[in-house]
Amino acid sequence: MMKAALIAILFQLHLTAAAQDENVVMPDKKGTWSYNFRNDGYEKEFKMTAAESTLFKQKLFSISETLHLTPVLAKPLGFDPNIYSRVFHPFNYAWHKQYFGIAGELNIEFCTWFKYQGKEVKQTIEPPACALMLNDTHSTVGPEYLSYRSDGYNEELNRTALALSDFFSKPRKVKDLAPGVTLYDNDIIIVANEIKPYWIPVSLKEYYGLTLRYYELLMLNDPGNKIVYDIFKKEQDALSEEQLKGPAYRNGDPNIMSEISQVPNELPIMKFNPDYFNRKLPRTDVQLITLTNKSLPFFGKEETDFTAKDMGLLRLYQFMHSVDANQLRSLLDIK
Repeated sequence: MMKAALIAILFQLHLTAAAQDENVVMPDKKGTWSYNFRNDGYEKEFKMTAAESTLFKQKLFSISETLHLTPVLAKPLGFDPNIYSRVFHPFNYAWHKQYFGIAGELNIEFCTWFKYQGKEVKQTIEPPACALMLNDTHSTVGPEYLSYRSDGYNEELNRTALALSDFFSKPRKVKDLAPGVTLYDNDIIIVANEIKPYWIPVSLKEYYGLTLRYYELLMLNDPGNKIVYDIFKKEQDALSEEQLKGPAYRNGDPNIMSEISQVPNELPIMKFNPDYFNRKLPRTDVQLITLTNKSLPFFGKEETDFTAKDMGLLRLYQFMHSVDANQLRSLLDIK
């Protein structure tokens, strides 16, 4: 048995080595920029007029041309920059009080070139990528959101769960890249006007009010949720009215069931400011931009951590670290 296992291991190592020999990255191959607009039907969701459609598509294209000026994309080596844009309609858009305007998305794929069995082949299946989102509040945060399940048979429960799931623990700011342009440790760059904050604190009263209502609604179909409801109710009742007005923080105490605490720490609970957008402006105006890394997290990594075998990731890293913050700022319609 041991001999057979050893032979199997050696055979697998042989296959791995052979595969590596067959897949040779081409770091000096000149890449080709491509841009496409995808019509996913979301224009109907926004009830866009013909004029709005034409204007917004032009904005998406103009933004892609601005990004094209970034050295990594202007003269691509070892990869093809594949850019596709679309009108983006967030899930349950009308239920989110913070949303305004038409949302858009530009995906930038870093498709590596390599040789396979003597032929030049481009990576097209799940290549490293980043996304530039327009007027999309949800993309300002990554995995920091709280998570509450909904129920397709109860609209109020769905809305309450969605409201709770709009809460998040505030990401840590790494640095300001330019006025209104901020990099956070979740690999997200937010580009916003500085007239109003895009995030605001959640009070303990708001959190407990929604949470208790959420479990009340769950109890309608599953009375067992009363146990959880009673725990949250006890937590709330232990706080004074003055304390309930204060900000909520992410809970670090394992003895407390809820995800929230009144004890100040580095993880305040926030939500997107429903008054951020200027609702007097046209829906097609770009008032918020987020640039999000959709691949391997880069925070804490250096360029030297990537080898030629990681060509797509290397070029994505270089792009994210060389993008012109002031250029991003200029893409906003509201200054």
